[in-house]
Amino acid sequence: NGANALLKLLEEPPEKTMLFLVASRPGRLPPTIRSRCRLVRIAPPDEALCRDVIAGHLSDIDASRAEDLARLAEGAPGRALSLAQSQSDDFYRATCALLAEPRFDMAAAATLCEKWGRGGAEGQPLRDGAIWLIGRLLRLAAVRAAGKENVASVVCAFEEEAISRLVSHHGAG
Repeated sequence: NGANALLKLLEEPPEKTMLFLVASRPGRLPPTIRSRCRLVRIAPPDEALCRDVIAGHLSDIDASRAEDLARLAEGAPGRALSLAQSQSDDFYRATCALLAEPRFDMAAAATLCEKWGRGGAEGQPLRDGAIWLIGRLLRLAAVRAAGKENVASVVCAFEEEAISRLVSHHGAG
């Protein structure tokens, strides 16, 4: 299979060959492959560079949305463009507004799900982005609840109240 072929190549590379194995989740690689690799972590570019890339690709985007996208994508320009093109950031903003309400509005949640719940391949980019963003929201809430670090520098203004409500309702304590 493919993993065995890669393992053989890693064990016996052709002369004067350097291989670069790029993985977003190296922990999911088989241990036999990981043990033969040198791990080099490469951080995404800073938010300013990410904003410049967004503005260069989406000329009609306003500065505020570009800034939010750069922050939501954690500096990764490709992810930011994907979130913008799929409108996942709009879904996420609406979700945060819903979660920020003092009382959860089930009817508003159903409307939001209907609006953004396109099925099939057409809706896949939106779902992928939305899942990533909801995961981000939960990670930020968990970090804040644990009190391990200040997340204020990475939180968008519209996320703040949703995170606070999640922590107050579901946080440690």
